[in-house]
Amino acid sequence: MRITVSLIVNLVANGMTADQILADYPYLEGEDIRQALTYTREG
Repeated sequence: MRITVSLIVNLVANGMTADQILADYPYLEGEDIRQALTYTREG
């Protein structure tokens, strides 16, 4: 399953914590969230 960077960023922007995101998308890992946010900051 592919989750886009923009989806992760939107979830965080709307107040979801990493733990909440991981609960809703159990195939993600914490590192996936960190990488998505890093990509956004650097892009």
